[in-house]
Amino acid sequence: MTDPRELTASPGSADGARAAGRPWATGEFRSLIAAQVTSEIGDQFARVAVAGIVLDRSGSALYSALAFVVSYLPGIAGALLLGPLADRLPRRLLMVWCDVARGVVVAILALAVAGEAPLWSLMALLLFAELFSAPFDAARSAIVADVLPAPADFHAGAGISRVLYQLNQTVGLALGGLVAYGASAQLALWLDVASYGISGVLLLSGVRSRPAALADGPLGLDVAVAARLVFTDPVRRVFVTLGWAAGGVLIAPEAVALAYAAEHGDERLGGVLIASLPAGAALGAWLISRYPPVVAVRMIRPLLAAGCLPLVLTGLDLGVGPTLVLWTVAGVCQAFLVPVMVVVTLVTPPERRGTVGGLAAAGFNAAVALSFVLAGWVADVLDPAGAVCAAGGVGLFVLLVAQLCWPSEQLDAVLA
Repeated sequence: MTDPRELTASPGSADGARAAGRPWATGEFRSLIAAQVTSEIGDQFARVAVAGIVLDRSGSALYSALAFVVSYLPGIAGALLLGPLADRLPRRLLMVWCDVARGVVVAILALAVAGEAPLWSLMALLLFAELFSAPFDAARSAIVADVLPAPADFHAGAGISRVLYQLNQTVGLALGGLVAYGASAQLALWLDVASYGISGVLLLSGVRSRPAALADGPLGLDVAVAARLVFTDPVRRVFVTLGWAAGGVLIAPEAVALAYAAEHGDERLGGVLIASLPAGAALGAWLISRYPPVVAVRMIRPLLAAGCLPLVLTGLDLGVGPTLVLWTVAGVCQAFLVPVMVVVTLVTPPERRGTVGGLAAAGFNAAVALSFVLAGWVADVLDPAGAVCAAGGVGLFVLLVAQLCWPSEQLDAVLA
């Protein structure tokens, strides 16, 4: 039984500090984190390399941007259709085979680049490799709950994972760009292959083998099972849909950052504006991971409100400097996603965590893609600042709906 002190201790107390630090004391968690870092940074290497190749051969910045954006699309289908494999197969084995598959495909991609293969074939190979990231992530998220069974430990571990996810995007893109443009795209791709090999070795050597959570379960439509699990349970229904809607809204500034910077006379600052959101999100995830789950759950709605306000204030069009501060604050407030993900995992049966996590990830990716499209469209109709302001207004409406549907009694039962 969970020690009540793990759920109620403040982050500044001795119990709270121990809860926040315990994940690092677990060798399996350290191996999972190391594998996450190497594979996620490697992912960015491949994306930057292919985008650079497309730009070099086509001479089109638009095609290059599209090459980068579409690399995220397999996350929708991959998470929805392949995420359930995290329940039907041993999770460590699935992660290792995903690393092997991605390494093989990216190696073929590197050879195709050397052979001057058509651009469409390079894009197809990159998209195919990205498909295996979805079941890898679903298995990793599910196995963290196995490795850290205490709610306070799992919450702290999920926060650490979220921090590193945000930092890996920034660091991976920066390093990938340096290698791809400073040396060669081929070298970046081969380093990506090496990252998957290192990840696989870390998993095999540092994570214990466990049987499949649903090895003897009946075959069927796992997507339908996931939908039933999510939408028939009040906690999962509210938290998953809140993650989709609010997460999509708060990511909207990234879609118009370049246009906003260009409108203010310095396109070079567009990258800084884009980076402000994941940088703030990394800080926010680290801060909220230091609170016990009960406290973090109580912060979800205040953080969402606080995250929407900077987006609304962007409508004042104060300039790049103040907007950078506003968007960083909005990024910090994305911390609410950590307790959202933790609660969804804790209230889901262990044998279905991969299935539910796959549906949640697919919906989140779809929401982000839709948010990018809508924000770009509104920016054309109004202006970039107006598009972000509108997104903030939508976020406040989402908060109102969540407030009306909030499953207070069920949450009290889960976290008591």
